[in-house]
Amino acid sequence: MSRLAQSALMNRISCLLTRLYNLLLRSYPRRFGIEFGEEMQAVFAEAVDKAALEGSISLAATFLRELRDWPGSLWREYRHALKQKGLEDVQMKESMQETNELHLDVPALRKGPAPWGETLLAMIPWLLQPVLLLIGLVVTPVFEKQAISESVGIIIGSILVLTAVVGWMVISGIGLVKGFPRWVFPYWSLLLLFALYMMNVATPGLWVFGYTFGRGDLWGWLAWIPIGLVVVVVFLMIRTLRPVRQLASAVWHDWTLLSFTFYGTLPWVMFVTYDEVHNEGPIMAVLMSLLSIGALLYMRSTKTWQRATSLLGGLSLAWVIATLNLANYWSGRQESWMTRPGNWAETAISMTIAGGVLVIVLLAPFVLGIINILSRTKHLPRAN
Repeated sequence: MSRLAQSALMNRISCLLTRLYNLLLRSYPRRFGIEFGEEMQAVFAEAVDKAALEGSISLAATFLRELRDWPGSLWREYRHALKQKGLEDVQMKESMQETNELHLDVPALRKGPAPWGETLLAMIPWLLQPVLLLIGLVVTPVFEKQAISESVGIIIGSILVLTAVVGWMVISGIGLVKGFPRWVFPYWSLLLLFALYMMNVATPGLWVFGYTFGRGDLWGWLAWIPIGLVVVVVFLMIRTLRPVRQLASAVWHDWTLLSFTFYGTLPWVMFVTYDEVHNEGPIMAVLMSLLSIGALLYMRSTKTWQRATSLLGGLSLAWVIATLNLANYWSGRQESWMTRPGNWAETAISMTIAGGVLVIVLLAPFVLGIINILSRTKHLPRAN
């Protein structure tokens, strides 16, 4: 046989043995094959090429040696894989146990849908406006028939405002005492937003505990008194920072709580959006009702994606309706403060851009969820 023919034959035998070796590698555990498969193929291919230069006997001896060691190596790797799986199972059980204990300690992380009582509490920030609208439709005609002086009207209005603020403070304080359950997050976001807004607001004539605000008399630091009172009174009662730790744990393990917090500011966003619109009560009642449905679905959902979808759906549906309504309202309308009549398309575009920003802010806490997942992945056991 010529050297050329002999070389071609050795090449065919080498390729055949390499393919057979690849079949042997497939019998190993999947994780082992992923981690070491390419390296073992390269080493075997190099050994085959070297043996082929020495002759067919050396080539056969190389493959038979691998075939001889294969059963023992296979047994060791499967035994190691089973042991590794057992360690992972133990760690998973420990992690689940820690998670269950955490869920019991942190109210916002407790499993299952929220009770209907807590769900209703969570919906109040959005249901309040429709309820007040219905009350106003009944009460307003009665007051219109009575001769009420301006001073008495100011006092009545002040009492109503004060009652609403105090009620908000009480509910927020109860939530703080209970360790920040899921339903209280919208209350705190509205309370914080109220304080920020009122710092630069003047309420001439408003009467609060004997003090009457004058014209140009801004609230300033006084706007933070409600939040300060809640925090001071609660921590004097409980004398522990446990609610703060519970809040941190809740937000770390469920990023949608931050989204729900932002969702709680949407009533304020809607009121600002409709600030210059006349007779906005009915449409506001519709929008708030839609947002409250999103809150309801959020409280009754048990999975993260369901909760995120509930909030996103509530915001999107309400904003689409608000966009169409405002575009139609401002089309051709010109108020005294406007330089030219409103345009349907311009209003729709500006509302769409604003809605996109709101959606981005609503879903921004998802980044925290990714960080949480990556941090947990680092602690998983690795194959040696």
